[in-house]
Amino acid sequence: MNEYEKQAEQFLTDTGTIFDIRYLRTGPYFRDDKESRDIYQFTLSNTRGSYSAQFGDSLQSTMDRARYNDHKSPTAYDILAVIGDYVEPIFNEWVLEMGYSDAPMRDYLKIRAIHDACLAESVALARMFTPGQLEQLREIN
Repeated sequence: MNEYEKQAEQFLTDTGTIFDIRYLRTGPYFRDDKESRDIYQFTLSNTRGSYSAQFGDSLQSTMDRARYNDHKSPTAYDILAVIGDYVEPIFNEWVLEMGYSDAPMRDYLKIRAIHDACLAESVALARMFTPGQLEQLREIN
């Protein structure tokens, strides 16, 4: 286990959080995906609540698993390193903050869906973790 994975495992221990992940399928994950990737369902749960979502693994990891017939799931680090960022609840401010202000209008609904999903994740995690724990989560890198 490398240092990053230890950091994630320590967060789970410190917060009394159980991490569960299971493989769902290989296929397109993002609406515009032209290639298939491994898709997983993960759940974080502790005494304060739970959060569950899908995770589309990287194309490289998917190709490596296929090449070496290695179906090892992503680690807690792989998941925790990409969740937990603060999300600006006001859509127009979030658009500016994330650099979407120059996006074409045809992408508006897609961008709105990304914001709504990120905000829902942020709200769920805020129910599960204290502000100090959320800061610890954001420091996992």
